[in-house]
Order: sequence, then C-alpha cells, then structure tokens
Amino acid sequence: MGEQSFADIGMMVSTLRSSNLVSISYLVTRYNYWGDDDGDGQSGVTTFKNLMLSIIDKNNQAIGCSDVLTICNAPYKVELSSHNNKNANL
Repeated sequence: MGEQSFADIGMMVSTLRSSNLVSISYLVTRYNYWGDDDGDGQSGVTTFKNLMLSIIDKNNQAIGCSDVLTICNAPYKVELSSHNNKNANL
C-alpha cells in the first residue's frame, strides 16, 4: 500500500471545495436533499450554517486532508462541526 491521506476517503466537506468549510445550503442544493414530496412548490432552503471538517493528530496538530498519514502521528481525530456565518460566500 502506498502513501494515504484523508483525501483518499470520499468526504463531501473536504473534497467539494478547496477549503474544509462548506455551507449546508450548498450541500442541500447540490445533492437535492430537500425535496418537494407533496408537490406544493417548496421554493428552497435558506440557512446560514456551515459545516467544518477538522483533522487533528495525536500531537494536537491540525493536518490537511491531503497530508500523508503516518503511524507515528496516529491516532487521528476527525471532527465535523457546524457554525453560524451570515457572511459566508460558499
């Protein structure tokens, strides 16, 4: 097995954007998570929340999704959190 990173794992937050932050509205729209099952004309979803992905190694150092994983820095903590950001332009 060659060098591996979290970029090798299919994750919406880390792989859709060059950043580790993505707006929930973007995910809802992109993947059609908000449907109009009853046909009453749902006009869309508005939210100002964002999802943020953080990856921390055993030394409490943040790593990027494309950083190569090593046994010396394992275990890794992957944290998904939500944040308000009314000025986000994602």
